[in-house]
Amino acid sequence: MKIKGTALITTVDYVTRTFGEASCEEWLSQLDKETEYALRYPLASSWYPVEQMYLVPGIEACRRFTTTTLESAVRQWGAHGAERELSGVYRVLLKIGSPGMMVSAASKTWRTYYSEGKLRILDNRKGFALLRTEDVPIETPLWGEVTAGWMARALQLTNASDPSVVVSRTSKEEDSGENCFEFVLSWQ
Repeated sequence: MKIKGTALITTVDYVTRTFGEASCEEWLSQLDKETEYALRYPLASSWYPVEQMYLVPGIEACRRFTTTTLESAVRQWGAHGAERELSGVYRVLLKIGSPGMMVSAASKTWRTYYSEGKLRILDNRKGFALLRTEDVPIETPLWGEVTAGWMARALQLTNASDPSVVVSRTSKEEDSGENCFEFVLSWQ
């Protein structure tokens, strides 16, 4: 499975802004040469292996430099991604829209960021939504926390009050044999 290069750009920006330029340089220099090159020179419109060039290095940076819990750090990383990626026209649409409208668009915008899989909306009503990934071959459990951070910040950008995203990783899907993640979103 691959992720769009904008995620790599956001990751390097997050590490630099949160932990400092020296920490970012230290982190990048510790990576294998292929991953280091991809993170130093990402192309926004290119696709990159999600685990090798996004999750593993991003989680390693959080693990290495955070002074909070790892879960909190990866959620902040996800929130930073939403803050940076949802700008311009997207930001205006979020401000004039509602949390429910944002959730309704989630499954359609999935392919903007990921080369495979689906984000299915199981429930979407006032103040509550339930989403589930399908056919997503991601083995890294913390991906759910990164995504939850992104979703929570996106809810905030719609002016939702007290947004909360709880994530759980479920066992293999019966049909596809893949792990799936469920996200319970709530807001005022």
